[in-house]
Amino acid sequence: MNIEKMLKDSIEMEKEAWAVAEALAGLAMRHEDGAQGFMEEYARDLTFMETKAAGVAKMVAALPDEGIRAIFLCRYIHKMTWAEVADVACFSSSQVYRLHKKGIEWLEVNFKSCAPA
Repeated sequence: MNIEKMLKDSIEMEKEAWAVAEALAGLAMRHEDGAQGFMEEYARDLTFMETKAAGVAKMVAALPDEGIRAIFLCRYIHKMTWAEVADVACFSSSQVYRLHKKGIEWLEVNFKSCAPA
């Protein structure tokens, strides 16, 4: 990543953080239980998301193929775009999509109990 892009990204991240903080403050003021109720609900949501993230990490770690695991790690753990995944994993876009499909198929067989109902 070049320095200019890194700097632009840091500005955008700060803007996004302030926008989220303002949105959260507005939601807290409108929540029927006030800020305390909102914070409790937010904490429950965070716990739920952390549990889901741990499940995703477990599935990614279980993938038997190193290349497929790298693709899933980039995409689902590091939240990269498909173009970034292809670049970092040193695969073509078509290889990334093919390997991703293969990984999904493996996960569907081996982690069937984790799939949402």
